[in-house]
Amino acid sequence: IADIVTGLFTQKDNSLENNIPRIYPLYHVVDEYKNFLSSEE
Repeated sequence: IADIVTGLFTQKDNSLENNIPRIYPLYHVVDEYKNFLSSEE
């Protein structure tokens, strides 16, 4: 995951649209994790 974050920061010159495909899976994982935590309670 650290590599993904580093990649995002080193490619600031790219447009946001170019970065969405890399950012979106990360958000998806976070959402799934939140859903998992809320279902455990």
